Amino acid sequence: MSAVPVSIVFHRFGAHAQPVLSDELREQGFRRRFGETDTALRIGEVYGHHQDLVIADQLANRLRDLDPTAVFEIVVAPTGEYDGDRIVIDPDLGEYDSGADHAGRALLLADDVITNLEFAAAQITAGRDPAAVLAELDRAVGGPWQRRLAELRDPHRRATTPAHAHP
Repeated sequence: MSAVPVSIVFHRFGAHAQPVLSDELREQGFRRRFGETDTALRIGEVYGHHQDLVIADQLANRLRDLDPTAVFEIVVAPTGEYDGDRIVIDPDLGEYDSGADHAGRALLLADDVITNLEFAAAQITAGRDPAAVLAELDRAVGGPWQRRLAELRDPHRRATTPAHAHP
């Protein structure tokens, strides 16, 4: 498989891990966008490179091993041969994997949404607590990860602000 555009954004990392993570990204060929030459890792900055898909997946595991407290997202851009992928790593929530569009936004396939909704309806019909089913559905579509990233991007943003609103 050919190399694809991969980007990484760190939203949180331990201060002790910054040099190690910076070195790892540099060794893998990642650079900050817009031609920056400073190699110090910064929160919220996009680091990009062309990687093989397998290497990109292994990189997520390597970065998690280097700093288990780190919160970051890796986006593999879609190409003519590949749909795109978005992985969000948060030590409190775990890993969330979804499709991705060219802007790095999570994509949910209609078939997956329909399957999740049908499952939720069946669970509620079978007598399961609707609040528990909705919480499970929210997790299935990445709600907790989206809210966590929104909080880390803007600590003053309320978690209930819709994604499309600009406070």
